[in-house]
Amino acid sequence: MAEKMKEEQYAEWDAFVDEAKGGTVFHRSWHLRALARQVEIHVLRGPDGKIEAGMALTPMRFLGTRAARRPVWTAYNGPLIRPSRKGSPADRASDEKNLMLRLLAESPALGMYDYILPPEYADVMPFLWNGFDILVGYTYQIPPAPPDEWRAAMSSGHRRDLRKAGEVLASINGTIETVDDFTTSYSLIGDTAESKQFEVRAGLQTLTGWWEAIRVHAAGTLYVVRQGDGRVVCTTVLVWDGRCAYYLASGIRADARRGSLNLLSRLLIDRMIRDTHERGLAFDFEGSVLPGVERFFRGWGGRCVPKYRAVKIRTSWSFAAWSLHRWWTGHHKTTWFRDE
Repeated sequence: MAEKMKEEQYAEWDAFVDEAKGGTVFHRSWHLRALARQVEIHVLRGPDGKIEAGMALTPMRFLGTRAARRPVWTAYNGPLIRPSRKGSPADRASDEKNLMLRLLAESPALGMYDYILPPEYADVMPFLWNGFDILVGYTYQIPPAPPDEWRAAMSSGHRRDLRKAGEVLASINGTIETVDDFTTSYSLIGDTAESKQFEVRAGLQTLTGWWEAIRVHAAGTLYVVRQGDGRVVCTTVLVWDGRCAYYLASGIRADARRGSLNLLSRLLIDRMIRDTHERGLAFDFEGSVLPGVERFFRGWGGRCVPKYRAVKIRTSWSFAAWSLHRWWTGHHKTTWFRDE
């Protein structure tokens, strides 16, 4: 039977996340508690008392039902299992599949489950067998490599823009810095989101508290470009775990969105990738289905990596609303999208 952990046991969960297949910074209890009103962690233990599998859930109201969904600024969520140590690949795959099946069978009763599985977890058969719909998305990742090597994989346009950005930085006596204060970054990210007609979906107080947790656990960095007069032009947010670093958000000053200053954000991405690789980690662009953003990420030359979304809805009204949303955002389109 699954055990619902007490808060004083959450450090044990966080240690398990570091060992779990597909465990990320986004699964850790302190990350979720900084962003969600409610956190529930359910685990299965082995004969030795150690955690073998578990799920950190953040129940919330969605589509008229109680749903397990990601909080804001959380790239991945969902159940985790300990990697099998059995001998053959077939035995390991069967062992891990059975463990995930056991864990899913112990899911608490909710009206909806909505998981974005980390790319490392690609065997979605246990979810299919349990009635989940599987949707595929993609991210781009750049494995650790010397700068000359991964830059050679970039598009010619991105390499040209990166060189121009360096010239623009010199022309404004600018510097690339890492900072601790989230306020300026939040302002730029919020203004940029508003201009592009999407929401940050979290207030300054919430995200400031979250960033403090990131700092305490040494799991992230804020980057800014500052011009010679002291004003910040643009910013990016990077968080990481023991395997990967994730490009979570960016923002740029309103008057810099057009013209040569707009190129400066490329210098921050270049710096984030270099810093990530110096830590021995892969760099993850965290994916996007927006054509323009996807095209921009693709141009950095990373490998295209699939990630799966597993959704199960147990209430008829919520399922009808979800199906209408899916139809409206995709299937009702009458023209084919043509890229470039």
